[in-house]
Amino acid sequence: MKSAPNSLESRIQELHSDYTNQLPGKISRIQIAWNNICEQGWSEEHTSTISTICHGLAGSAKTFGFSALSKSARVLEELLEETQRSQGTQQEALATQISQMMHTIAHHASRPDRRQGLFSRITMTQQTEPQPINRTVAIVDSDREFATNLATQMGYFDLQAHTYTSTTAFLADLNETLPGILVISAQLSKGNGIAVASEAASRLAERPRILISSDLDDMKLRLACVRAGGEAFLVKPFEATQVIALINKTDTCPSKEPYRVMVVDDSLTMSQLFTLTLEQAGMDVRTVNDPMDMLNVMLDFHPELILLDMYMPQCDGDDLAKVIRQHEAFFSTPIVFLSAETDFERQLSALSTGGDDFLTKPIEPAHLVQAVSSRVQRSRQLHSLMVRDGLTGLLNHTESKRQLDILLERAKRANTPLCFAMLDIDHFKRVNDAHGHPVGDRVIKSLSHFLQQRLRKTDVVGRYGGEEFVIIFPDTTESDGQRVMEELREKFAMVTHHAGDQSFQCTFSCGIATFPHFSNATEIVDRADQALYSAKNQGRNKVIAAAHR
Repeated sequence: MKSAPNSLESRIQELHSDYTNQLPGKISRIQIAWNNICEQGWSEEHTSTISTICHGLAGSAKTFGFSALSKSARVLEELLEETQRSQGTQQEALATQISQMMHTIAHHASRPDRRQGLFSRITMTQQTEPQPINRTVAIVDSDREFATNLATQMGYFDLQAHTYTSTTAFLADLNETLPGILVISAQLSKGNGIAVASEAASRLAERPRILISSDLDDMKLRLACVRAGGEAFLVKPFEATQVIALINKTDTCPSKEPYRVMVVDDSLTMSQLFTLTLEQAGMDVRTVNDPMDMLNVMLDFHPELILLDMYMPQCDGDDLAKVIRQHEAFFSTPIVFLSAETDFERQLSALSTGGDDFLTKPIEPAHLVQAVSSRVQRSRQLHSLMVRDGLTGLLNHTESKRQLDILLERAKRANTPLCFAMLDIDHFKRVNDAHGHPVGDRVIKSLSHFLQQRLRKTDVVGRYGGEEFVIIFPDTTESDGQRVMEELREKFAMVTHHAGDQSFQCTFSCGIATFPHFSNATEIVDRADQALYSAKNQGRNKVIAAAHR
């Protein structure tokens, strides 16, 4: 849960105080380790202590307002590495520089910047609710018959369309209709239809989606469409389903589920800071400070991205990345290294172990949020492609069954009903035989767009295979599910499909089965399939509910 503004400020100040209070102890530890080296000679234990603390300070100090300390810690870390590689008089000279740098670091640790550090730039992201989709369409075209037919077909897809044969009439009515979608001919107003679309958009408080129709496929017109902010250029003749497909493509609301991010960093202060930063951006964050606990948290949390520190006492980030990739469930989970490491070769080496990106500390809070958001968003998009049917964009067979399992378990826990519908396009083989498979594919896509437009966002729609579809209605009784499917059946039968100069209609048959009448997913699917078979045998173009006691 995100903090309120006052709480956010207090948490930031608390983290800053914790970090500042820890500095004297860290400086003391590296000074003691260096004194031991000077007295007893080089040892891995003392060298590791200095290197680890300096590396952490180099990546964190600027974040908390100690930019000079960050720079000097990085210099000391590099000097230490160079000294270990050298011998004789050169090593003695470098050791002298390290002793001097010890005093510099101690000085900088007590002198914060006058300006606050990067931590002060954490801001709360205002989460806004998705606005209802404006389903009003303005069709502006001098061809009255074309505009009327297009408007009629759009009505079957639950869109309210207004038609205009002149730009004058359209602009005069603009503030009354307030269209969310504008389909306007480029040839209107002596070829200035696109300019009229731009003018209309500038007059409206909410910019409509602009779809340009044209009698000609012309490069200049296409460029004008793009420059006017048009989302599509449609060459006549085209079908209403093409417009619906464009609307569905850009109408998908962002997932309401917050991004799930796991932060693995041995530094309690830094991990809390990263967590706070990402939480203020609306993300769900889990923190792991002991790398040995990482797998247990992953299996419980299923993160969509892992933010991984590169250097930790028990094991390094690149080794952890290899362990993560051993698990099939996390093989494609994005791993982003976050470290003060600036050596490009080492960064590339880390990425070769299974990482997807490398961010260098210190990092601006806004940059961290953007980097994480873009990675998770891309990951969700790739996952969506994996679970969706290539032709329709609906869930595929496997994912449809998985969603039924998930929603059925949810219905059982909440003691709410669930309705499952299975539908099949009637006489689809005749469509393919008479008009060819490309036309058949358009019919399948038409039904998929039809279902997407007319169903709730909470309803799950999938293509089960061929011309067969499934719909899962959460929190829906048998009677309500049957009523919705009857309405869909009647409306879809009115949709006109085209094959060259010919036009035709299609129907579908449907079987439904519900929970709690049937208690498990396999039984629900089987009973819906049997009900669909009965609908086919009883003359098709019917909706039948599975019999139950």
